[in-house]
Amino acid sequence: MSAILLAGQVILGFAFVYAAIGKMLTSEDFADAIRLSGLPGSLVAPVEILIVCAETAVTIGSWQGDRRILQVASSAAAVMLIAFTFWMIWMLRRGLAIRCGCFGSTTSRIGLKSVIRNLALVCMAILTTGLSLEYRSELPPINGQVLYVILGAALLVALGRAFWFGKGALLLNLDDVLEATRT
Repeated sequence: MSAILLAGQVILGFAFVYAAIGKMLTSEDFADAIRLSGLPGSLVAPVEILIVCAETAVTIGSWQGDRRILQVASSAAAVMLIAFTFWMIWMLRRGLAIRCGCFGSTTSRIGLKSVIRNLALVCMAILTTGLSLEYRSELPPINGQVLYVILGAALLVALGRAFWFGKGALLLNLDDVLEATRT
């Protein structure tokens, strides 16, 4: 069962760090989704920042072994995911086919697949919370070294995401090189 707890910690941590980094790198769709929720324009940026900070805190809390911190992080993950899922259902019921920006700007729109993904993550968060009551995590408690590993992993995810979505701009072809040398 401790292996399932570890899997839950890793999956939740990666889901939340990927979401936070996606919003940090490309937040246009997320900001638009917040606006469509009826929130006043002056609150859009503070809500964006608050959600990214909460997702980052869940990541850090998930990727360490202190039982109480893990319980708070996985419980917070469940609450956030439930809220996001209800928001998605509300948007769908209003007939709005929008991009939620859950993982930054993407071409996918909110739909049944998004709701199912969130419900699976809710189950994972609840399972992780429950297992953390009975079993010890295989991950070490948070300290300087663990924090460096977490930040390093987040940086790798950010770089990988930036390269993946920006790879077309990174490739040079011979025509581009020749044009650059002419000027």
